[in-house]
Amino acid sequence: MGLETILRRSFVRRSLDALSVSWGQAGDCVAALSIPGQRPAAGVVLRDLSPLPRTGFKGAETAAWLDGRNIAYPPEHNQAAVLSDGTLVARLSPGEFLLLGPSDGRPSTVAALDAAWSLDAAGLCFQVPRRDSHAWFTVGGAKAPEMFAKLCGIDVRLHKFADLSIAQTSLARLSAIIIRDDRGAELPAFHVLADSASAAYLWDVLADAMAEFAGSVCGLR
Repeated sequence: MGLETILRRSFVRRSLDALSVSWGQAGDCVAALSIPGQRPAAGVVLRDLSPLPRTGFKGAETAAWLDGRNIAYPPEHNQAAVLSDGTLVARLSPGEFLLLGPSDGRPSTVAALDAAWSLDAAGLCFQVPRRDSHAWFTVGGAKAPEMFAKLCGIDVRLHKFADLSIAQTSLARLSAIIIRDDRGAELPAFHVLADSASAAYLWDVLADAMAEFAGSVCGLR
């Protein structure tokens, strides 16, 4: 697989190239590993995880299909759970699930489920190509909840929006999924997923909104 083919998986690569990003291999893709002058302890930290593996499944028999593969998903929708390999399972509705792979891009439950699924074997469980349809950013830092208050109507302050909670909302006038995920972090962190066709717009909006809080674009390292 050629480097240019892999790089096309980052929906905001042009914005990152303008920051002189250092690209590197992460599993089956190339991701932004570091950026000159990045400040991981900034009030708001923005990262692009769009090249990394993710997938989705929906339909009346999706929960049963996941049960058959011993996937421990949340009992209620708009909640997430973390599997032993680092995969995050987000239940968006009783029959719709989003899975985000580990941030280092290593093979995980995401790849295993994609390989196991087939139209003939899964019944009323249909695959949703989230890697193609949705950009994936993370927003972290002590000021992240304040920044979100400028862009959406959901209150994601820590005492209102618990860890592993999900909001399906309008963010900067785009339909978006926000998932709080504080794994291993001293400060709050949120996954943001939205239509890949609007990735560049949303990236610019987030970068502009975090400027008030001395934010920083960072790589995965």
